Amino acid sequence: MFGGKIRAMRLKLALAQIATKLGDVESNLEKHLDYIQQAKSQKADLIVFPELSLTGYVLQDLVATVAHRPTEDDSVFKHLLKASHDLDMVVGFVDEDDRHRFYIASAYLSGGRVLHVHHKVYLPTYGLFDEDASLHGVIRSAHLTRALDVWVCSFVKIFGMLRLHICYGLMEQTSCCFRLLHRAAA
Repeated sequence: MFGGKIRAMRLKLALAQIATKLGDVESNLEKHLDYIQQAKSQKADLIVFPELSLTGYVLQDLVATVAHRPTEDDSVFKHLLKASHDLDMVVGFVDEDDRHRFYIASAYLSGGRVLHVHHKVYLPTYGLFDEDASLHGVIRSAHLTRALDVWVCSFVKIFGMLRLHICYGLMEQTSCCFRLLHRAAA
């Protein structure tokens, strides 16, 4: 398939394990921008932030108030998209779709564009981490939606083919099968 030698590509990865302020998107954005600057100064190629890094984790009734759309017009994402001209990044947030459904999501930003948004598929339904309260009959004004229509989507960067997974999505059998099928088709 490839003629000659395949060159090894080096990827300098920055992992930002940050302490977020629950529901304080502006404060969390400032922390993101600070970590992005640090990663740039260390010549990283990609910085990866954790799940729900822009919002904090146990959101419960805050979901609707912290949701954002990953677009240039969004008050939060416009800053991240601008910063992505110099450094690729993965950020965690709550995505609201056109039908006003909410998803735990990760976005891959590069060159001032959103290359991919992945919605979390496997929502925990236990204790403090009950992200799918509707399964238990709890009615809320806004609850998180399980992403059943988006399983595995690959996209290509200079480092190679990438896929985003959130939490248990990486280890679930169905995700593994889809990864293998997609690899076989590529």
